[in-house]
Amino acid sequence: MSVLLALIWLLAFISTIALFVISMVLRKQNKDYKSVRRMSFIAYLISCASFIAAGLLDSRNISDVLILSWMFAFVAAVALSIIALGEKHRKEDHRRTRNLAFIAYSVFFVCFIASIALMWNNPSKASGPAVEGENDTVEVAAENEVVEEVEAKEDKETEVEDTKVDEVLEEEAEKTGDVIENDEALTIFLVAEEPNEYSKELVLNEGRGEDEYRMLGYFIPAGKYEFTNLGDYPTQINIYKNEKHTTEEGWEEWSDGEVQRIKVDETIEMTVKEGYFVKLIKPDYIRATKID
Repeated sequence: MSVLLALIWLLAFISTIALFVISMVLRKQNKDYKSVRRMSFIAYLISCASFIAAGLLDSRNISDVLILSWMFAFVAAVALSIIALGEKHRKEDHRRTRNLAFIAYSVFFVCFIASIALMWNNPSKASGPAVEGENDTVEVAAENEVVEEVEAKEDKETEVEDTKVDEVLEEEAEKTGDVIENDEALTIFLVAEEPNEYSKELVLNEGRGEDEYRMLGYFIPAGKYEFTNLGDYPTQINIYKNEKHTTEEGWEEWSDGEVQRIKVDETIEMTVKEGYFVKLIKPDYIRATKID
């Protein structure tokens, strides 16, 4: 209902402006404009009534209705005063318009003073009469709100506890390079050249002095992994087969492997085959999560 009244108010308000403009044009052309102006005034009254009715439906506060009333009365009084000033040379029209403006000003003052007095003296009486069943509805709504708050609080506490457990596990894993293993996924934190349960020392060109190269290889379980760069610099993930071969120049190197570059905070997918290991370079810090 309030939407319908709002539409009526909008149409009546637009009609008021349009009819008033038409009456001004007719007046300049020395044509009969009084009937159009009366229609404009009627449209204005309809807009006032529909606006006040819509406000009454949306708010049960009497002071709100009074405020709406004196606002429209004030606008009407100002508009009629302006019209009366333009009709000074026509005494009959000027007197009639002036009387209407006086009535509008009277309504404005009465509603304005009443709304101020109502709110100032006893704000609790400004609200309208209670509707039957309204208190019960408010109580039910309050109870539902309390239940929802309790459930939301419990869910949040559970989520926080789970998050804390995960954070503790990750912190411990980061400190020791250990493994987090749960129902979801196997997660391994690898810090370059720091040993853990999967690491093994490997050597290339053993016994060749300065050309000898020692490293740690991480023989994590075979499978498909998501590797995430948790370090501060871009790097690369090296996966080699634990099998050496000698080049024509007589240097040892790994017989097979795969290398992929990875940016900071980036995640890539790579497969670690059986008998292969992960090789990192300082200061790499990698999280490996098994996904298959």
